[in-house]
Amino acid sequence: MIRLLLIDYRRGLGERKVKLLAIMYLYAVIAMPLVLAQPPAHVRQAIGLWLDTADPFATFLFAWIDLAMNKIVAFAPVVLAGGILLHERDTGQLAIFAAKPLSLERYFLVRALSACAIMLTLHLGANALGAVLFGFTVEGFAVLPFAAAMLPHLCVALCTTALAAAIAMLTRRRSLSLALGMLTLFSLVGVALFGLINPAWRTAALFNPLSLGVEGLRFLDHADMFPVLAACAALLGWTALLLALGTRLARRLEVVPS
Repeated sequence: MIRLLLIDYRRGLGERKVKLLAIMYLYAVIAMPLVLAQPPAHVRQAIGLWLDTADPFATFLFAWIDLAMNKIVAFAPVVLAGGILLHERDTGQLAIFAAKPLSLERYFLVRALSACAIMLTLHLGANALGAVLFGFTVEGFAVLPFAAAMLPHLCVALCTTALAAAIAMLTRRRSLSLALGMLTLFSLVGVALFGLINPAWRTAALFNPLSLGVEGLRFLDHADMFPVLAACAALLGWTALLLALGTRLARRLEVVPS
């Protein structure tokens, strides 16, 4: 199964859609420092109130997560995982796979884990490149706080991909899966910062995986990594739960188009 996962991962990296997503990530890394070179005063003031700091690096990091990374994880996981097994079924390939000694559940798990690995590769690669370039282009940039803030968001990339894959198995229709996946993720992104902007909503907001992804912004001035690691653990738990749900739903998938 691991060998099949590696084969599918390498195959997936060569797909056109993955290359297009890589270009979008690269564009975000290059463009965001230019866009935020001189942010409007009211934007700096608002972010300063939310984060309780006027540090230019904190302003940039907030915008990097909200305007770039959150928007990408609202659709990239659906592009990668929204058609898992459904494309093969609609093209008649799934019946061939079903005839082999590999259950639909295991095949789904391989494809979903492969999509998660590709999403993690893109997300990690973009932020690693950013950690190098931002040091020259962002005022007050610090690598360790950046890495700590982005660590939960790497787990968000995994969680949202697993969610898109589970939605595909729930709907069992490619068009519906893509539409519902986009709607769900954009809705989660839309309320991701509610707990940060209004502390009274924080507890309720933490049920949103995207809200867990911005937990690192709360602790830019603190050395305590426990809240960040707790957010990562919760997100990995969500990921495992969604993969298990998708695997269970894959049992009901018909191998031929209905």
